[in-house]
Amino acid sequence: MRWFKSLTHKIPRWGFTVLALLDIFLLLALGLPRMVNLALLLSHTAITTPARASLAPVSIPTPAPAHPPACTALGQHWTSPVDGMILLCVPAGNFLMGSSVEDPQAAANEEPQLTVTLDAFWIDKTDVTNAQYAFCVASGGCPIPMSTKSYIHDAYFGNPSFENFPVTNVTWQEASQYCAWAYRRLPSEAEWEKAARGTDGQLYPWGNSAPDDRLLNFNTSLGDTSAVCQYPDGNSPYGACDMAGNVWQWVGDWYDGKDYAAASAANPNGPLTGIYKVFRGSQWGSPAWAVRSAIRRWRPASMWSTNLGFRCAAPAP
Repeated sequence: MRWFKSLTHKIPRWGFTVLALLDIFLLLALGLPRMVNLALLLSHTAITTPARASLAPVSIPTPAPAHPPACTALGQHWTSPVDGMILLCVPAGNFLMGSSVEDPQAAANEEPQLTVTLDAFWIDKTDVTNAQYAFCVASGGCPIPMSTKSYIHDAYFGNPSFENFPVTNVTWQEASQYCAWAYRRLPSEAEWEKAARGTDGQLYPWGNSAPDDRLLNFNTSLGDTSAVCQYPDGNSPYGACDMAGNVWQWVGDWYDGKDYAAASAANPNGPLTGIYKVFRGSQWGSPAWAVRSAIRRWRPASMWSTNLGFRCAAPAP
């Protein structure tokens, strides 16, 4: 042991630190792997080599497209990823727009009845609801409606009890703003009318039979709005709900006050400018004679009311 004492006596103090670190390195580099391998052999445990990581790029989900697909057949539908609205396909083709001179209830601005050709488009199945519009407000895309009341309810917009009811008290500009936020637009008068009555000029969305309480909310039977799509027997030929009754609906066109004689026969969009904007349909207080699909109404774009809402449309690619 004298040689060991002699050797260690000659090593400075810092040298012991170096030796200690070297011992730890050797233990980690040589001792531990051997100990692990020995333990595995003693326990008869197989050693599994991890699979090499793949160099292929990771697939990252992308948001669903906000624009609808091609519209080619009756019965197609598509759900918007923006607001959850179901849109219905209205295929391209001709339809009868306006009222026949044989209709005793027709107004002059509904005549003459003419054949109009439209490209394919998509129409919202329902009026935009309070819940959908509230989502736009929360996202910063829309202003709060001009009033949060309905005709008989002081708390309507923002009230969970009325989430699935049509939003009302919005101006034409606010309706347009919502549709733009949802990657859609207001329908033209012609698009709205075709979606409401089909191609053969029927008087109402459901056909030519007289309106009654099974088909729509009208004639103050409820005294206020109803939840959307509560009258499936009154749906249009394309499946659109509440194209008669419940609330009037803004459309994109300016109103010109003239008859249809000079209207374009292909994809009409109304005059380029005007004083009033058009709204179509009827509302919960409309009498029976006023729920025909051809009726046209107009007011300043700044108007808002407890019986006026909207739905959107989108062109088909």
